[in-house]
Amino acid sequence: MKPLTLQELHNALHDAIEGRYCCSAWVTQGNPLFVGFDEKEMTSSESSAERRCPYELEVWSSTWSVLRSGAMVASSSDVWEHAEAEVSRLVGLRADECRIDTDALGLSIEFESHVCLRVGPIWHSKHADADAWTLRLPDGLYRSVRVNGELYVVHETGLPPKKWTP
Repeated sequence: MKPLTLQELHNALHDAIEGRYCCSAWVTQGNPLFVGFDEKEMTSSESSAERRCPYELEVWSSTWSVLRSGAMVASSSDVWEHAEAEVSRLVGLRADECRIDTDALGLSIEFESHVCLRVGPIWHSKHADADAWTLRLPDGLYRSVRVNGELYVVHETGLPPKKWTP
């Protein structure tokens, strides 16, 4: 694990999300959210469940919501079936803009067709070292925001940086 600056996080988000298409979006029981991005649009013969996207946003100990034309249509507090149905509608949409709230370390992704995904860290958790949300890039590194506001990078194998191999 190594520290991550806010600028490095911003750059990674811009590279991973802006101008890319949502190629997978799903919610697991308990409502953690997974949204994948790729530079190319999915074909009609592809299934988002079968595709590993090169970029992935994972929302763990954080709230999230999906808005359409400014109205909330799903959130992390919804029942799983409803949340999953609405989140899956992100697949195929192009992300036009990604913004990070530098004060609360929340995230806002604006998609085409007036759709927005908002993520906000939970600051009141009994597990201060839990990840609020993470961003996985093709380099195998996770850029993470903890619920206590700490920013860090870790390799997907969990090995410390000095043991990473190119």
